[in-house]
Amino acid sequence: MLKATLRGFLAQRGRMVLSGLAVLLSVAFVAGTLVLADTVTRAAAEFSAAGAADVTVQAPTPDSAAGLRSAAPGGPPTLPVDVVELVRRVPGVRDARAAITVDNVALVAAGNRRVEGAAGGPTTAADWSPDARSPVRLAQGREPHGPSELLMDADSARRAHVRLGDRVRVVAVPGSFEAAVVGIVAYRTVDPGHTSVFLDTAVASTRLLGVPGVVTSVRVDAGAGVTDDELAGRIERAPGLGTDAVVRTRAQVADAETAETASGVEFVRSAMLGFGGVSLLVAGFLIVNTFSMLVARRTRECGLLRALGASRAQVRRSVYVEALLLASIASVLGLAAGIGLAAGLRGAIGGVGVGPADGPLVITVRTPVAALLVGVLGTLLAAAVPAARASRVPPMAALRDTAVGAGSGSGRPARRRAVVGAVLVTLGMAAAVAGGPLAIVGIVLSLVAFVVLGPTLVRTVLPPIARVLVRSGAVGRLGRGNLMRDPRRTGATAAALTIGVAVVAATAVVAASASGSMDARIDRTLGGDITVRSDKSGAPLTTEVSDAVRRAPGVGRVVRLREARIEVLADGRADHGWVQGADPELPSVLHRRSASGAPAPAPAPGTISLGAGYARDFHLSIGSAVLLRGPTGTELTVTVAALREPDPAGQSIGRRDAPLVALETLTALAPGAQDSMIFVDGAPGTDRAKLKAALRTALAPFPQASARDRDEYKRLVRGGIDGVLDLVYALLGLAVLIAALGVVNTLTLSVVERTREIGLLRALGTSRGQIRRMVRAESLALSVYGTLLGLLLGVGWGVVAQRGLADRGLEVLAVPWATLAALVAGAGVVGVLAAVLPARRAAGTAVLTAIATE
Repeated sequence: MLKATLRGFLAQRGRMVLSGLAVLLSVAFVAGTLVLADTVTRAAAEFSAAGAADVTVQAPTPDSAAGLRSAAPGGPPTLPVDVVELVRRVPGVRDARAAITVDNVALVAAGNRRVEGAAGGPTTAADWSPDARSPVRLAQGREPHGPSELLMDADSARRAHVRLGDRVRVVAVPGSFEAAVVGIVAYRTVDPGHTSVFLDTAVASTRLLGVPGVVTSVRVDAGAGVTDDELAGRIERAPGLGTDAVVRTRAQVADAETAETASGVEFVRSAMLGFGGVSLLVAGFLIVNTFSMLVARRTRECGLLRALGASRAQVRRSVYVEALLLASIASVLGLAAGIGLAAGLRGAIGGVGVGPADGPLVITVRTPVAALLVGVLGTLLAAAVPAARASRVPPMAALRDTAVGAGSGSGRPARRRAVVGAVLVTLGMAAAVAGGPLAIVGIVLSLVAFVVLGPTLVRTVLPPIARVLVRSGAVGRLGRGNLMRDPRRTGATAAALTIGVAVVAATAVVAASASGSMDARIDRTLGGDITVRSDKSGAPLTTEVSDAVRRAPGVGRVVRLREARIEVLADGRADHGWVQGADPELPSVLHRRSASGAPAPAPAPGTISLGAGYARDFHLSIGSAVLLRGPTGTELTVTVAALREPDPAGQSIGRRDAPLVALETLTALAPGAQDSMIFVDGAPGTDRAKLKAALRTALAPFPQASARDRDEYKRLVRGGIDGVLDLVYALLGLAVLIAALGVVNTLTLSVVERTREIGLLRALGTSRGQIRRMVRAESLALSVYGTLLGLLLGVGWGVVAQRGLADRGLEVLAVPWATLAALVAGAGVVGVLAAVLPARRAAGTAVLTAIATE
């Protein structure tokens, strides 16, 4: 029986290529995702572990009371430099060195060119204190001395065409300064992909932090015979250190960095695995169809095996063995393809802040195990139904040419399917209307209902579509008849395409609704002509920026929105988050509404405006007293003067739910607070386009600041959605590709199945061109049918998702008709291309050979 199965598999190997390719692509998706995620996190861990000291004493976290108290003006939390000597005296410490690192600076080369690394992101500035474990080494030039010299990483220097001796400008919170590049550094491990500069240790604290005598961390080397954990415990217990400092071993630093990086890639990993699952589902329909058609074609063979003594279980196992062979080969090839995919996507590592991976790919044990499980189990599950059909072939089938599972699907099974499908549709609609978590149940039920109703939909929906797309005449009637010959098979083939298109359409509706909702909020909220804000690096909008804005020609009103971390104490609770301060004219450029719906006024000195949700959490109301404590210890008691309506979408313009005070109040609490946004109105009679051009000229020395009008600001906010959408569409393209392979495979096997019929048509005078047109007509009708059902299903899913997320900011329902029209047009292209090979094979059928085929 095993020999017969192997011979049958080898005889059909050409017809299983497309099914194997579908499994290969699905497995490649899963394997590539796991390899990419493991490579990113391993690179982050190695970078952190290689550069970390045995023990690191870090400043308190910025979202704690201690972190606020120790923060430099507008900068990160710090430690007194005296901590270095205190740590050095701890038994078991071989050496202790101060370290200063900030990541909210910008670097500007000659011609006001922004200097960036390959991964973009923040620019890191630190003091130059190399040791044996430093992550960088001096590759060219010399060490920096004095306030006008610095080092730059090699990749950023190369990208910005900066050479030794060139002068660059560093934009930091304490102010901008120029320095000459006297050395180039190279990373000992993986290049993180962002820009790094290093200053003389003696001047780093004043240049980068603005406060002398403070550091951001202390690097500690353990003495001989002292473990990292033991030394960390001693330092934590050292008198005078207090409880504010955070003491971490090398392993803990690496674990923290790994966890942070893993959270950064979590969305990409989840999305890729999710769409890998969609692709596997689509591939499952292809496998079911392929094995069903092969089993139907080998009806006499199965009957003969039964007549020779093979049991039902043996016949069923023979199909499983073929499926296992197919899955094993495709999974192994898919694993290799996935590794290649991860290698090609290593540029995406830079998007999560780790930089272009120049190290080896990381392949853990879970990757091949997961790949094989996905490919093998998915294929075996898909082959279950065809295997069951094959086992039911009676021995007498060896005496006649019948087809197992073929037929119109009419009669009692069809009626049962219609009833079950109708019940599922009703339940799904009820769950969707109920909303909330039940909406997901409704979406799943609608998908199941579609699969159950597949043959019924083929008989009712496909004929009108085929009549429109397929020209009349004998060839057209034959094409339509071939599609209707086996509604179950046709429905399964179309289902693969329908699912792919449905997910694309649903994603497009949700994305369009998100963009529309953001546009609506910006139109409602933003009133200024031009908005100036920092770019994604987080570099500060220093007072130099606001001064340059005021000096620009044509500028009328300038309104600053500033923010700082402030401790808010009320009702026995404390919050160590962001507090905003604004000029009195804020309501004229940023239209916020109170909880009652009226325009929210700007807070007067001594008052505070809170988001409704924030006030509810702290049990505050109009007139309540709130204590504010700044980083320097300054305390002010303010009164709640207004409650603002909640922003369900979060940060569409600034931190809309953050507490808001008068600018002078925030300045008194945090003198080093930086502007987060600057709103500019033109002087009377000033053209907006000319105002924008003047501002861009004025801000040329500050490339971290960008001036945008309302439409450009909308595009900026939508940029995140568009980037995610591009990724999603690229991922969904795989599912649609697999669905197209399903059409090709079904048509190819159908042509083989109808070899004798095609030979008779040729013998009766049908030309090769007519045969090709017949197959193309079948493919086109099938593709458009599957696409239209997918659009109907996907748009419904998108509407349900928008309704469910309406209270979270997705307030506008937008249907991207252009995208959906492109999908329909693409379906026609898929239909034509999918028919190329089957049509050529059908047209090339030899007449006499075909007639002689049984």
